Amino acid sequence: MLLQAIHQHQGTLCWLPNFAYNFLATRVRPSALNGLDLSSLRAVINCSEPVRHDSHLTFTSKFANFGLSPVALQTCYAMAENTFAVTQSAIDQAPRVDFVDRKTIMEQRIAQPIGDSGSAMAMVSCGRPIAHTENSYRGRRTARPAERHVGEIALRSDCMLTGYYHREEATAKRSKRAGTSPAIWAIWPAASCTSPDARRI
Repeated sequence: MLLQAIHQHQGTLCWLPNFAYNFLATRVRPSALNGLDLSSLRAVINCSEPVRHDSHLTFTSKFANFGLSPVALQTCYAMAENTFAVTQSAIDQAPRVDFVDRKTIMEQRIAQPIGDSGSAMAMVSCGRPIAHTENSYRGRRTARPAERHVGEIALRSDCMLTGYYHREEATAKRSKRAGTSPAIWAIWPAASCTSPDARRI
C-alpha cells in the first residue's frame, strides 16, 4: 500500500523505521510491484536507532529497478522529545558510512576506524543538527570525552518537550536548566558522536 501510494501520488519524502526497509525489500509480493515507479522520491529517511547500513543496501538493491535513486536513502536522528528530529542528513548526498572495529566499540566503547571487513561494524551518519537545534557531545564522567569515545548527547532546541507528563523524576534526570535561559539541555546516554556528524550505536 505504501509503495503504491508513493507511485500514485508521486510522493517525494518518506520517513520509515529501519525494519520497514527489510520488510518492503523481502515481503512485498512481486505482483504488487508491477508498473511501480519510485523515481519521484527525493528521500526515504531512516529514523530508527540504530540505522542499519545493510538494510539500506538491501532496500536499494530491491528497488533500484523501480526508479529509486541510491542517493534517496537518507537518515535522521529522530526523537519524540524534540518533535520530531535532532539531525538530518543532507538531501541529494549519500550519508557517510564509518566502518569501525566491532570488538573495540563493544568492549572499550571506542569507535576505532577499520576497513570494510568481516570484523567491521558500519556506522551510518545521521547528519547535522536541524535548524534551531544545538547538541553537545559529552562524556559520561567528563565534560568533553576523547574523540571517537562513546558518550552522551546533550540537546537544546526550541521544539523540545518541557517535561514528561506526570513524571517529574524522569524530567529532572534528562534535563537541566542552562543558567537563567528558558531553554533546556536534555541529556541522553549511550550515544556516539564522531565530529562533525552525529552517529548512533
